[in-house]
Amino acid sequence: MFKESFPILYFQDMDRALDFYCNLLGFSSVYEWPDSGTPQFAYLKVGDTGIGISTYEAAREHLKMDLVTSGRANFHRNFEVCLYVEDIETVVDQLIKKGVKQITELETKPWGERMAYFEDCEGNYLHITSRI
Repeated sequence: MFKESFPILYFQDMDRALDFYCNLLGFSSVYEWPDSGTPQFAYLKVGDTGIGISTYEAAREHLKMDLVTSGRANFHRNFEVCLYVEDIETVVDQLIKKGVKQITELETKPWGERMAYFEDCEGNYLHITSRI
């Protein structure tokens, strides 16, 4: 069902995050969106593994909620798990049938992916996505 995963970390200051991970830790930015100006999202690799980094503002836009205050009082979310799938419609339907809490509806994004958000059993966000 799932074919690829990586964590996505959230930051207030994307330029600072890019500088920290790329210049200090040696990650390479292999994808940024949008591709001009300061990105809202970047995929960084080191060796064979990678992480996504994004802004809280972008998360508010896509999730339609604030990660800092959503859910529980004083609960702060600063990451999600991104899971790539081949057939997103089937996976989304299966998760719903299994009672997994859906946070956002399945929708097509301008960067060429379809995605929906769910919560795991502890309330962590699962970003289910497929490339178009």
